Amino acid sequence: MRIIQAVAVAATLAALSGEAVALTREQYCRQYSSFAMNAMRQNQHWQCGYAGRRFTDSRRKQFGWCMSVDQGTAQQQEDYVRKQMEACRPTKR
Repeated sequence: MRIIQAVAVAATLAALSGEAVALTREQYCRQYSSFAMNAMRQNQHWQCGYAGRRFTDSRRKQFGWCMSVDQGTAQQQEDYVRKQMEACRPTKR
């Protein structure tokens, strides 16, 4: 069951990375906040230990932050968090 959840979350994270091109700012930030919430859940599930504003459990705060910065900054943040989560991802044995 945990493996299925991890795969589902990872697939969602991967799918979100390529979809930002033709979206409105609000649409992008809604996707960003979903991505951030998934990363927060992965962080907890995989016991990565990441903390701080990047891993807040508030979708509203994630969305608000995204709307307050330019999309390039939000994309950089998403890329950074994605790399952290890839580094923490449990390896298959």
